[in-house]
Amino acid sequence: TRSPSPTVAVVRLTARYMVSGENNNGFVAGVEVINQGQQPATWTVEVTYSSSVRLGQVWNASVQRVGNTYRFRANSGATLGAAQKASFGYIASGPRGSSRAVRCTINGRTCG
Repeated sequence: TRSPSPTVAVVRLTARYMVSGENNNGFVAGVEVINQGQQPATWTVEVTYSSSVRLGQVWNASVQRVGNTYRFRANSGATLGAAQKASFGYIASGPRGSSRAVRCTINGRTCG
């Protein structure tokens, strides 16, 4: 007889980048992270801007800058439970129009 294959819980994380306000000197942006999978998961969101963007205040995440990319992680490396959402945001300075991200990824996959 054949034993059934073990089931592997799928991790499905998605992220949505949003700009909630913009003026001539900067913008306010945020990202919503959703765990559509069946198990808790850690996440890393990377947002890349043109070189003129500088982050100021950040809330609900830790951030590290690598060139023009900002790498965000859950505070204290906390996991996001199955079927749960988390969000973080920040204030950035830059010229009008700089809120358009060049690239956004979550755990290496494109935000969407």
